Amino acid sequence: MSPSFDLSRLSLKQAGSPHPFATCCWCHQPLVPLCGGKYWRCQTLTCFERQMQYWVTKQDEQSDNLLDIWFLPTPIQVELFDAVLSGQYGHILCDGPKYSSKSFGMRWLAHWLCLKYPGFQVLLLRRTLPELERTHIKEAKLEAEWLGADYTSKYEFKYPNESQITFGHVAEVTDSNKYLSVAYDLVCLDELWTFVETQILDLTTAARPHRRTPPGWRPSVVACTNPGGGSGGAYCRSHFVYKNPDPALYPRYHAADYHRIFVPIESNPYPGVAEYMEKLEQLSEVKYRQWRLGDWDALEGTFFAEWSADHTITVPTKIAPTIEYFCSMKWGYGAGINKSVGVLYWWACLQDGKFIITDEYTFNDTLIKDVAAEYHRRNELRKISVRWVIANPLVFRKGGENIAETFLRHDVFLIKGNDDRENGWMRMRALLAKDADGVPFLRAVKENCPYLCRTVPILTEDPLRPDDIAPKQEDAAADALRLGAMSRPFPTPGTVLDIPREALRGKAGGLRYL
Repeated sequence: MSPSFDLSRLSLKQAGSPHPFATCCWCHQPLVPLCGGKYWRCQTLTCFERQMQYWVTKQDEQSDNLLDIWFLPTPIQVELFDAVLSGQYGHILCDGPKYSSKSFGMRWLAHWLCLKYPGFQVLLLRRTLPELERTHIKEAKLEAEWLGADYTSKYEFKYPNESQITFGHVAEVTDSNKYLSVAYDLVCLDELWTFVETQILDLTTAARPHRRTPPGWRPSVVACTNPGGGSGGAYCRSHFVYKNPDPALYPRYHAADYHRIFVPIESNPYPGVAEYMEKLEQLSEVKYRQWRLGDWDALEGTFFAEWSADHTITVPTKIAPTIEYFCSMKWGYGAGINKSVGVLYWWACLQDGKFIITDEYTFNDTLIKDVAAEYHRRNELRKISVRWVIANPLVFRKGGENIAETFLRHDVFLIKGNDDRENGWMRMRALLAKDADGVPFLRAVKENCPYLCRTVPILTEDPLRPDDIAPKQEDAAADALRLGAMSRPFPTPGTVLDIPREALRGKAGGLRYL
């Protein structure tokens, strides 16, 4: 360490050449290196001042002069600091490609808070001990020495002001119980997708106030992750990315409390990033989309690998009033993960042969008359006329008045769908394909179809029957789409609906036209 720090080393006059791709997330100017590339600043002074408010420096105890700099956050890392310090969010996720310096920024957030607030308590976890030691412990030991903290054999870093970072791991599902008896001001979960969902839910309860919590501080959970599968990945997707968790499982979920910060790999100005990006070019399509693009729709072993963000429409497309509609329905009423959910979809048949799922109605333990009433209400609200409703064969079972006949009494005419699963999935794949311009034949309005967007992309294949999805998954949306897909020929421009006359016979035996 030099006896004094030359502040001119922080000026643009002393800065090196602008970075070839790393830019400021606020003004989009290329970042420039300071102190020989040890740190990177934005060329815009106001942006640089935002960076400096969270730097960690070594000061002379007598003169308070700056002696050295231990940490200067990049602009995207400042976004994390700002979000935590704002107190607006109970849950914050930094996600994106690998090698975007998410874990590094989260660890220095913990250091900065422990240095600022006496008695501050942080819990930082990885799923396994080898991951913890490789990602954090090795570097944190050196950082603790710089910052005057004591490292103990219990993976604890204690600061002179009685603040503490507790590092840990939860390899076994029940290991999370080890950390629930202590209150923490900040809980940090690194590589969140590797955690089991029940662990995540349990560990969030450890973020709660204690007697040394700073006045006005809101205990919160911060997580970093790359896209991944499993229940942890599903939690990230539903709570942070799409913000559409199952309301039956999370009735008290508030989207405004879950804040997401996407961290692109291009935000990392430090050496080795360009070479790493070249290596990622050699990966499989799924791994490339996950590790290079940070794409949550790319999952290993998913049944519909074709699914991507292109299959959703963020802003509902204006559809001409002359466009025809049909519906597809998977009936569900009883208990069980697959039988408890019924779902109904509205298909807009565009003139170019493509389809848009414009609306979704999910129901559970709901009487037929109430489902029918909601169906009519939505049709009237949107001023549309539905030609038919394709339903799963279950509703046409013989024996007394069946479900289809009860629907008919409430002016909803159902047509028995083709329940051929393997051919049905192939029909869905055909609709998920894209035309020459890259536009899928089937898309869904994201805001109106949360259950579809949450469940269909993460369905996995059955290892014993690769042409079918694995059992015991949330497949109601996929089943309803499959029934709709099987009712249509391959989309071609100018297709029209052609209902077989024999299919229109009502309960009394006469013809019923819609």
